[in-house]
Amino acid sequence: LDDTLLESSERFDKAILCILDEEGIAYDAQAVTATILPIGLERTADYFQKVLGVSGSTDEIKHRINEKQLKLYRDVFELKPGVRAYLEGLVRTGARLFILTATPKRLAVPALQHNEILDLFEAVWSTEEDFGLNKDNVRLFEAVAERVATQPSLIRYFDDSVTAVTNAKQAGLDTYFFYFGQKGIDPEEMRLCGHAI
Repeated sequence: LDDTLLESSERFDKAILCILDEEGIAYDAQAVTATILPIGLERTADYFQKVLGVSGSTDEIKHRINEKQLKLYRDVFELKPGVRAYLEGLVRTGARLFILTATPKRLAVPALQHNEILDLFEAVWSTEEDFGLNKDNVRLFEAVAERVATQPSLIRYFDDSVTAVTNAKQAGLDTYFFYFGQKGIDPEEMRLCGHAI
């Protein structure tokens, strides 16, 4: 979802990092962003509390993150250029479409509604809420294939995270790494991800 379908990751990161700013915690924005991108909300809150020293319980930290993001997802984030036409074209061919995101559904669904594409998808899955797993775990992608009752190699998986795409490929999915100039991406890592777009 984020920065694959939606123009959201940079502002998503800013919303998350704003909490560190409010706490007066020094941090390396690139390192924090790279850490939290594939791990989901629960583990991000845990990381913020235990590693970075953000005050409050993990539930309180999650609530702070959610409130900062909800308005962005509900009212601000737009589709990347060409996404709507591509998705509608897939639907016309009979493809089944699913969202698999680390973003909680309470944020993902309003963004899809705001952009009027929710009805194109058979299901919207949040990695933690629906599978209890994250994109850094190969088992997540095996579980997705089981849930859709489809051979893994017949599933096209698109993501902008090297970790996620690498694990999806290991699970047997047909993987597409969405590259838009992310910093710190090793060309060899991209090659191993599968198709780069």
